[in-house]
Amino acid sequence: MKPNKLMRYVAPALLAAAASPVAQAAPGQPLISWMDTDFAIIEVSQSASAYKDLVTVKDAAEVPVKWDRWSGEAGDSWRVLLNGEVVFEKDIAESASQSDSTTLQVKQGGQYAMTVELCSGTGTELQCTASAPKNIVVADTDGSHLDPLPMNVDPNNGNYTTPDDTVVGAYFVEWGVFGRKFPVDKVPAQNLTHILYGFVPICGPNDSLGEIENGASLAALNRACKGTADYEVVIHDPWAAVQMPHPQSGHSYSTPYKALTAR
Repeated sequence: MKPNKLMRYVAPALLAAAASPVAQAAPGQPLISWMDTDFAIIEVSQSASAYKDLVTVKDAAEVPVKWDRWSGEAGDSWRVLLNGEVVFEKDIAESASQSDSTTLQVKQGGQYAMTVELCSGTGTELQCTASAPKNIVVADTDGSHLDPLPMNVDPNNGNYTTPDDTVVGAYFVEWGVFGRKFPVDKVPAQNLTHILYGFVPICGPNDSLGEIENGASLAALNRACKGTADYEVVIHDPWAAVQMPHPQSGHSYSTPYKALTAR
């Protein structure tokens, strides 16, 4: 083939190659820094005795996230995913270091696998590299953050079939966790249709309590009712009900929300 003919074939190919975008390499893997993994939308004061001071309800749980990239290609954006859903995105300036942080506002309780993705490109050219997942728990009163409670029922409690249209109920008294050492996981719930929580006190005049335990019950009620109007209900024993850790439920002293009835 003559040189001028050869150029007619080669030149367009060279121009096309020059005009084609060069595929970007995927960024290096981001690493999530050490962080707490237990958070709560509702928090219980460990020192409060008055019901009004006991619980703080927030709009969302604040979950701080920090990451670094130690090797591989740089990215031009990053994002955070909870259970595979993108909940935060941010561009990275060319001059910025490959490390950043944010604080997520998580408004729904639950168990989440959190990942950070470092990305390059946009649209169909977007390439992202994900961190290893970090499992976090966001507690709320609906129990959505909890696994089913492993029951520890006395084997002498057999299993019974409840007839239709029959109510089988039992009291669960919160102070049973003390001397009786009877936490909620020992309740034979498989044989019950209803559990009656004992007991929810009503604020207001209640002089008869002064005759019980040398007035200790009345004093406890007065502490719980501080700042609460008469004839409203409160928690009689905050420690037994919502402050005491229950290891069988996965609670420790530092767990932000714990309760006998958390499951």
